[in-house]
Amino acid sequence: MKRMNTLKAAAIGMSILTLGGIAGATTATGIAFLEPESDAKHDEKAVEVIEKSIEAVGGRDLLESAKYIHTKGGLNIPAAGITGSIETWIHAPDKLFVLVNIPMIGEQKQGINGDVAWSSDPMGGPRLLPEDEAEALREETNPASRLDFKNDNKVIEYVGEVDFDGQKAHKIRLVDNDDNQSHEYFSVEKGYMIGMEAKVPTQMGEIQMTSYMREYKEMGGVLQPTKMVQKAGPQEFVITVSEVSYDEIEADVFELPDAIKALVEAQKKDD
Repeated sequence: MKRMNTLKAAAIGMSILTLGGIAGATTATGIAFLEPESDAKHDEKAVEVIEKSIEAVGGRDLLESAKYIHTKGGLNIPAAGITGSIETWIHAPDKLFVLVNIPMIGEQKQGINGDVAWSSDPMGGPRLLPEDEAEALREETNPASRLDFKNDNKVIEYVGEVDFDGQKAHKIRLVDNDDNQSHEYFSVEKGYMIGMEAKVPTQMGEIQMTSYMREYKEMGGVLQPTKMVQKAGPQEFVITVSEVSYDEIEADVFELPDAIKALVEAQKKDD
C-alpha cells in the first residue's frame, strides 16, 4: 500500500510541478457569478485569481506551446528515512511515463500510452490501472489542458483570503464535471498557486492529499515550483525538481513494457 501511494504521489506531484502548477481539473461555487454558456457556476473573482496565476508563471501562449516535458528530481519520505530519484516524461496530450527509483525497494514505473494506463513495481508486478486511477493519471498527460479550467469545472468559487503555508492566499473551491471537489490556494503577493487539497484515487481507495508548492524558479522560460511537499494521512512526501527540458522526446520512451502488452492482449481475449 505504501509503495503504491508513494508512486501515485510522485507521479501526480511531478506533473503538477511542471508548468508552474496551473489550476487543475477541479471545481468551485460562487457569489458574483459570470454568465457561462452551460449550467456552470463561475465566481468572477475566483476566475480572475486563476487567470492571474497563469500570467504569473509565463502566460497562455508559452504554456500552450509545451508539447514535450522531461523532468528530473528527487523523492524523500522523511518518516521512513527513504530517499530516491524520480523522472517523468510527458508527450501531450496522451503519453506519460514515470520512473521512481528507491534503493532497497527498486524501480517503480507508471505510464499512459493512448488508452492504456499501467503500473509496475517489484512487489505488485505489472497491472493495468482501473478507470478511476487511469483517469486521475490521464489528466496529467497534458498540463496545458488546465488552461481550459472554466470548461473543466462546473463550479469555481472564491472562498476568501486565508493563511496557507505561512503566507496570505486566495482560497478557491473547485468542483469538476465529474463532481470531484478540491481546493486550490494562490499567493496574494505573487499570484501563482502555492497549494491544493483533493482526494486522490489509489489502489487501496481514496486518500486525502494536501500539496504545498514552494521555491519557484524559472526553468525554460516558465516560472515553476521546484519543491513540493505532499501530505497524505500520516505520510509526508517531499518532491524536488532539478531539471526540466521541453525538447522533443523519442517515441520509444512511452513504449509499453512486454508484460503490460501481454496484459492488454489477455484483456482483449476476455472482452
